[in-house]
Amino acid sequence: MAIGKMFVEKRKHQRVGKGFEISYKLIPKEISDETVREEGMTKDISLGGVRVEGELIGQLGDVLRVEINTKESSEATVVFAEIRWIDAASKFFGLEFLALREHDQEILKKIIENDEE
Repeated sequence: MAIGKMFVEKRKHQRVGKGFEISYKLIPKEISDETVREEGMTKDISLGGVRVEGELIGQLGDVLRVEINTKESSEATVVFAEIRWIDAASKFFGLEFLALREHDQEILKKIIENDEE
């Protein structure tokens, strides 16, 4: 029996390495006129979430409105997502999708399926 680390995939959805330009802004918990918008790149994406490289706004548990610019549609795919993990040293953070329109879900499915071919 070989000794080594065993990795168990905990994600519900398959992720694919895809780089798309995105913009995102924090959904404030209180009413505010101040809206900060940042831009970044996706590093991998699934139907359940995305890993982002960019300047973090917010903290764990905060909700962002995210616009993903894919080549599958002329309009950005818009999702609301919760910040689930942060790696501040490398400027990466992970988002879990909370709300995704059916149309946008279909676009993400195409992106993922096209990567498998």
